[in-house]
Amino acid sequence: GQKAMRVSLNKSRYAPGDTIHGRLLFFPEGRVHVLRVAVKLQSCEMSGQSRACKDFGPLHAFSADMLQTTFSISVPSTAPASFRTSLLSLNWALRFRVLLVLLPVVAPPEEEGEEDRGDGSRDDERRAVQKLDPEVLTMGIPISVIHESD
Repeated sequence: GQKAMRVSLNKSRYAPGDTIHGRLLFFPEGRVHVLRVAVKLQSCEMSGQSRACKDFGPLHAFSADMLQTTFSISVPSTAPASFRTSLLSLNWALRFRVLLVLLPVVAPPEEEGEEDRGDGSRDDERRAVQKLDPEVLTMGIPISVIHESD
Protein backbone atom coordinates (compact mmCIF):
# COMPACT_ATOMS: atom_id res chain seq x y z
CA GLY A 1 0.00 0.00 0.00
CA GLN A 2 1.01 3.60 -0.44
CA LYS A 3 1.91 5.62 2.62
CA ALA A 4 3.60 8.96 2.98
CA MET A 5 4.63 11.65 5.38
CA ARG A 6 5.02 15.35 4.70
CA VAL A 7 7.51 17.34 6.79
CA SER A 8 7.21 21.11 7.20
CA LEU A 9 10.05 23.05 8.84
CA ASN A 10 10.11 26.67 10.06
CA LYS A 11 13.28 27.23 7.93
CA SER A 12 16.16 25.25 6.38
CA ARG A 13 19.20 27.13 7.79
CA TYR A 14 19.92 27.17 11.51
CA ALA A 15 22.59 28.67 13.76
CA PRO A 16 24.05 26.78 16.73
CA GLY A 17 21.57 27.02 19.62
CA ASP A 18 18.54 27.51 17.34
CA THR A 19 15.45 25.39 17.83
CA ILE A 20 14.08 23.54 14.83
CA HIS A 21 10.28 23.55 14.80
CA GLY A 22 8.45 21.24 12.45
CA ARG A 23 5.21 19.48 11.66
CA LEU A 24 4.58 15.97 10.35
CA LEU A 25 1.46 15.18 8.34
CA PHE A 26 0.61 11.57 7.52
CA PHE A 27 -1.16 10.21 4.41
CA PRO A 28 -3.43 8.78 3.21
CA GLU A 29 -5.75 10.59 5.59
CA GLY A 30 -7.93 8.24 7.59
CA ARG A 31 -5.97 5.13 6.61
CA VAL A 32 -2.77 5.61 8.61
CA HIS A 33 -2.66 4.67 12.29
CA VAL A 34 0.57 6.10 13.75
CA LEU A 35 1.93 4.18 16.75
CA ARG A 36 5.25 5.95 17.37
CA VAL A 37 7.38 8.76 15.97
CA ALA A 38 11.11 9.25 16.56
CA VAL A 39 12.90 12.42 15.43
CA LYS A 40 16.62 13.02 15.80
CA LEU A 41 19.17 15.51 14.55
CA GLN A 42 22.25 13.92 12.99
CA SER A 43 25.61 15.27 11.86
CA CYS A 44 27.75 13.21 9.48
CA GLU A 45 31.40 13.83 8.66
CA MET A 46 32.52 12.19 5.44
CA SER A 47 36.07 11.74 4.21
CA GLY A 48 36.66 9.50 1.20
CA GLN A 49 35.00 6.17 2.01
CA SER A 50 34.72 6.78 5.77
CA ARG A 51 31.64 8.22 7.42
CA ALA A 52 31.23 9.16 11.09
CA CYS A 53 27.79 10.21 12.33
CA LYS A 54 26.63 11.62 15.64
CA ASP A 55 23.01 11.68 16.79
CA PHE A 56 21.35 14.39 18.85
CA GLY A 57 18.02 13.39 20.36
CA PRO A 58 16.01 11.36 19.61
CA LEU A 59 12.67 12.81 20.59
CA HIS A 60 9.75 10.41 20.75
CA ALA A 61 6.04 11.11 20.46
CA PHE A 62 3.61 8.31 21.14
CA SER A 63 0.07 8.25 19.88
CA ALA A 64 -2.83 5.88 19.52
CA ASP A 65 -3.99 7.69 16.41
CA MET A 66 -2.91 10.95 14.79
CA LEU A 67 -2.94 12.57 11.39
CA GLN A 68 -0.29 15.14 12.29
CA THR A 69 2.12 16.06 15.06
CA THR A 70 4.63 18.78 15.80
CA PHE A 71 8.18 18.55 17.10
CA SER A 72 10.99 20.79 18.34
CA ILE A 73 14.66 19.86 18.57
CA SER A 74 17.60 22.12 19.37
CA VAL A 75 20.79 22.50 17.37
CA PRO A 76 23.63 22.13 19.92
CA SER A 77 25.24 25.44 20.83
CA THR A 78 28.64 23.93 19.94
CA ALA A 79 27.49 22.62 16.54
CA PRO A 80 30.03 23.11 13.76
CA ALA A 81 28.79 24.65 10.52
CA SER A 82 27.90 22.51 7.50
CA PHE A 83 30.68 22.53 4.90
CA ARG A 84 32.09 20.66 1.91
CA THR A 85 35.61 20.54 0.47
CA SER A 86 37.18 18.15 -2.02
CA LEU A 87 38.46 16.01 0.90
CA LEU A 88 35.94 16.40 3.71
CA SER A 89 32.32 17.34 4.32
CA LEU A 90 30.07 17.84 7.33
CA ASN A 91 26.34 17.51 6.75
CA TRP A 92 23.35 17.87 9.07
CA ALA A 93 19.96 16.18 8.70
CA LEU A 94 16.76 15.50 10.57
CA ARG A 95 16.02 11.75 10.68
CA PHE A 96 12.50 10.45 11.12
CA ARG A 97 11.39 6.93 11.99
CA VAL A 98 7.65 6.27 12.15
CA LEU A 99 5.98 3.05 13.26
CA LEU A 100 2.58 2.89 11.63
CA VAL A 101 -0.19 0.61 10.48
CA LEU A 102 -1.83 1.16 7.12
CA LEU A 103 -5.50 0.40 7.69
CA PRO A 104 -7.31 -1.72 5.10
CA VAL A 105 -9.91 -0.22 2.81
CA VAL A 106 -13.28 -1.42 4.03
CA ALA A 107 -16.02 -1.69 1.44
CA PRO A 108 -19.25 0.20 2.10
CA PRO A 109 -21.96 -1.84 3.87
CA GLU A 110 -23.74 -4.26 1.63
CA GLU A 111 -27.26 -3.54 0.50
CA GLU A 112 -30.00 -5.08 2.58
CA GLY A 113 -31.18 -8.33 1.17
CA GLU A 114 -27.76 -9.46 -0.09
CA GLU A 115 -26.75 -12.88 1.05
CA ASP A 116 -23.71 -13.66 3.15
CA ARG A 117 -20.84 -15.83 1.87
CA GLY A 118 -22.13 -19.05 3.40
CA ASP A 119 -20.08 -18.88 6.58
CA GLY A 120 -22.06 -16.11 8.26
CA SER A 121 -19.61 -13.33 7.37
CA ARG A 122 -19.46 -10.73 4.64
CA ASP A 123 -16.40 -9.53 2.70
CA ASP A 124 -16.25 -6.17 4.52
CA GLU A 125 -16.27 -7.92 7.89
CA ARG A 126 -13.41 -10.18 6.77
CA ARG A 127 -11.34 -7.19 5.65
CA ALA A 128 -11.99 -5.34 8.93
CA VAL A 129 -10.52 -8.16 11.01
CA GLN A 130 -7.40 -8.74 8.92
CA LYS A 131 -4.18 -8.90 10.91
CA LEU A 132 -2.57 -5.47 10.70
CA ASP A 133 1.24 -5.62 10.71
CA PRO A 134 3.11 -2.46 11.72
CA GLU A 135 5.45 -0.95 9.14
CA VAL A 136 8.39 1.42 9.58
CA LEU A 137 8.66 4.55 7.46
CA THR A 138 12.03 6.35 7.53
CA MET A 139 12.96 9.69 6.04
CA GLY A 140 15.86 12.15 6.16
CA ILE A 141 15.66 15.91 5.54
CA PRO A 142 18.96 17.80 5.05
CA ILE A 143 19.38 21.10 6.88
CA SER A 144 22.22 23.65 6.97
CA VAL A 145 23.94 24.75 10.15
CA ILE A 146 25.51 28.18 9.67
CA HIS A 147 27.52 30.49 11.87
CA GLU A 148 26.48 34.14 12.14
CA SER A 149 29.33 35.26 9.85
CA ASP A 150 28.25 32.81 7.06
